Amino acid sequence: MSDRIAVAEGQSGLPRRRWTNQHAAAERRDVVLDVRGEQAVRRLACVDQMAVQEDQLVATARAVFGELGTQAPLDEIARRARIGNATLYRHFPTRDDLIVAVYAEEVAELCAVDDGVDLFDWLERFVRHVAEKGDLARSLEPSAWRSELHDAWHESMVATAARLVGRAQQDGRLRPQVDPLDLLVLSAGMATAEPARVKRMLHMVKHGASAS
Repeated sequence: MSDRIAVAEGQSGLPRRRWTNQHAAAERRDVVLDVRGEQAVRRLACVDQMAVQEDQLVATARAVFGELGTQAPLDEIARRARIGNATLYRHFPTRDDLIVAVYAEEVAELCAVDDGVDLFDWLERFVRHVAEKGDLARSLEPSAWRSELHDAWHESMVATAARLVGRAQQDGRLRPQVDPLDLLVLSAGMATAEPARVKRMLHMVKHGASAS
């Protein structure tokens, strides 16, 4: 058969193309490309939808946490966001994941300090952060159940504390054996105390950790 396209009348009265093997192969390739293109479009639409859902959940959680505290029922957040509970847990497997996401900007601000900031002034801010954001303190301890959001929170806090501790040790203001994570875990344990007591306890820790 030649490479010409033979045109026959279909039952509908419209021309029906009958392709040669060469043209049929080309058409199949075009169809595969079209299908892949549609799949890509669908995947992008799905990604966009997930991003919208996540933003909606974070915005709703911020409002609910402001109203009811960080221990507010997650079901209430899903209901107000008009998103199913299963979808909420797909985005945020644990409550602390959602807390970290809601306060991501505050976490970034807390960690965006220069080396000149006093370590114990920063630890006082850290204690307030933990006290206000729920039971994030347990994220400081190594654990197999921590998610990516927990890991990001943990790494940011430890890295900032390590930087400030290192600077204080270089300046001779802090004992060389002081461990940054030890300080964070100890400080997080103060989160339930009143501000005046926190200051006194941090002063005691500072006195014990000082090189002089």
